[in-house]
Amino acid sequence: MRFYEFKCPNHGTFDTRNYGQHQPCPSCGASSPRFYGSVTFGAVLHEHYNPAFGTVVRSQRHARELAKVASAEKSAQLGMSVDLEVVDAADPDVHKIDKAEMEHYAAETAKANA
Repeated sequence: MRFYEFKCPNHGTFDTRNYGQHQPCPSCGASSPRFYGSVTFGAVLHEHYNPAFGTVVRSQRHARELAKVASAEKSAQLGMSVDLEVVDAADPDVHKIDKAEMEHYAAETAKANA
């Protein structure tokens, strides 16, 4: 999962999984803008078979390389530009829905599977 860094005017930087341009500081509640001065890391991609590529994927870098190759093959096959990219499925921006809607669908899915 991705982590985002924010900078509180009173307490400095803090990390959160919540996406947005401003988040409340966990210490004082002050509105804190997103901070782009450093990089934070989420989970590490472990080697696994990926059916989308039909092969074993060793790392994020390898997945991006496979996506480029698959994009070129599909572009040639279809005669139009295809641009595949590796995304984090847990990132709400990928789904183009807000967090509340995503939580609603997760709850409905859990209820249906119970």
